[in-house]
Amino acid sequence: MLFSQSVPQVVNYQAAIRDASGNPLQSETISVRVSILSGTDTGPIAWQEDHTVTTNDYGMITLGLGEGISTGAGSVSLFSNISWGLSSHYLQIEVDENAGTDYMDFGTTELLSVPYALYAGESANGPQGVTGTTGVTGSQGTTGLTGTTGQTGATGIQGVTGADGTTGAQGTTGPAGPTGAASNVPGPTGSIGVTGSQGTTGLT
Repeated sequence: MLFSQSVPQVVNYQAAIRDASGNPLQSETISVRVSILSGTDTGPIAWQEDHTVTTNDYGMITLGLGEGISTGAGSVSLFSNISWGLSSHYLQIEVDENAGTDYMDFGTTELLSVPYALYAGESANGPQGVTGTTGVTGSQGTTGLTGTTGQTGATGIQGVTGADGTTGAQGTTGPAGPTGAASNVPGPTGSIGVTGSQGTTGLT
């Protein structure tokens, strides 16, 4: 089985091909018909494909089931459409040693766990399940104890108000300012007064 994050729709198959005498059919090109049977080992056919392969020196062949050419005989149109989980499935191998279409039945075997990785990939695309019931809300945990409030620090003592200072002594009177300098320039001459009226002449 090839396996990855996205499931490949291919199943590896390997078989030894022998002739009627039981000898390995070495380095021969042959035709192989693969049928996936649903429900029982007699059918119905879910998928059928043809391969043309060449045996190795030991008569071994290796196929990729799902990579062959569809014969159109199956109930599904694509290998990836096989509903692996709905019923049992069986693998039937037919071979034509001459690479033609005159097939001889080489037997049928039930497919067990290997292809169901394909079913696992198919189930990933199924409908979404019903949302489960919401669980019961758990009980609320106990509230932790409140821590002790620390003590308030003591208020400091108010300092003493200082005494009023002494009034300072009155300062000495400052010296008188200097007298202004005397001027030697005479003041201006006053205006001439008005001439008085002439007196009366006396008697002779």
